[in-house]
Amino acid sequence: MTQSHERKRCPVCPQLLPCVVEVTRWYDMRILEELWGGSLVPAAGLLCYGAAQALKFSVVHAAKLKPMLQQPPPSWQVRVVRRGEH
Repeated sequence: MTQSHERKRCPVCPQLLPCVVEVTRWYDMRILEELWGGSLVPAAGLLCYGAAQALKFSVVHAAKLKPMLQQPPPSWQVRVVRRGEH
């Protein structure tokens, strides 16, 4: 069984992996850093493929958030309420 066959055999992987990466990123970014550090190697295997996809999803996510640094959405802005104000 080839690596490409393994990827094709799991039809939910393209939908599941981005979610797993997102949850892992919020839980503990070090997990992804360890995955990338140990799995992005010249020998292309299934783990290398998953690590590369995880890195791709993280870069795309960061690119989508970059414009929000300049103009954060109103829900991100903190409104300080003092006593007596409503």
